[in-house]
Amino acid sequence: MVAQLPRGHPELNRTPDFAHFSEPAEPTESSEPTDSAEPAGLPELRAVAASLLARMADLRERDQPVPDALFRAAQRFQPLLDGVDPESEDELDELWGLALALPGLLRGLLVRDGVEDVESRGA
Repeated sequence: MVAQLPRGHPELNRTPDFAHFSEPAEPTESSEPTDSAEPAGLPELRAVAASLLARMADLRERDQPVPDALFRAAQRFQPLLDGVDPESEDELDELWGLALALPGLLRGLLVRDGVEDVESRGA
């Protein structure tokens, strides 16, 4: 049940206060330095690293050998999963090159495993 104010009550004639609907304040500069921002594409590279390690765990679970190229790639991606960002743009580019080479490595692995109907899902 909703209570109603009696006719003539001062609250009925009060002008609403819209101060809380005022324009938002101008953004202030953050105290964090701008160079601490995460480089573009780093979350995607971390996702690639996690996927690669999951694939390697699957291979180990099935007692299948992990190809050397895949093992080396996993070693390069491991620091990303440990929270260590690449130190330079060159290192970031190198990791992207490695990430883009992974489908070929994985496709070769699938063919070796007997899954030969693999089509690339290129960009």
